[in-house]
Amino acid sequence: MFIQNLFLWVYCMPISQMMLLTVLVTVLLLILHHRLRRRWWWNAGLAIVLLGGVFVVVYQTILSRAPGQFQAPVFIPFHSYLQVLQGGNPELLRSNLMNVLLFFPLGMCAALLLSRWNSPGRKILLITCCFCCLSCSIEYAQIRYGSVSESWTTFFTIPLALFSAS
Repeated sequence: MFIQNLFLWVYCMPISQMMLLTVLVTVLLLILHHRLRRRWWWNAGLAIVLLGGVFVVVYQTILSRAPGQFQAPVFIPFHSYLQVLQGGNPELLRSNLMNVLLFFPLGMCAALLLSRWNSPGRKILLITCCFCCLSCSIEYAQIRYGSVSESWTTFFTIPLALFSAS
């Protein structure tokens, strides 16, 4: 119940406040990582946050959905953005931003966990592939079991988080 209340609180914020909150959390995480990365418990904490975040994403996108929340899938990348730009439902923009906000901290935590890797290219490729698989699994489950959202933006969210953490 706490997770859903927190999610609804963030979801109901004005978009500018959501973006500001994301920037503040990102800066705070980077400052903490810079100061605490040599502590023995820091990586364990990041791993716990990462696993907890994956649970929250799965819970919010699949497990907490009521049966019957279904819309026909649209397999056109960025279709909802085009709808918003053409005067359609502005709530689609909020939905897409929430997809980004769900995955962005996970990409940050994963990048910080792998910060000792010498090859940033391999790190970016590994994390992007892992989260793209997670995103595709969520989309498949939503299509298969009756609830669909558009997460094409997720593919671009993870590399953005990686570049800011590298």
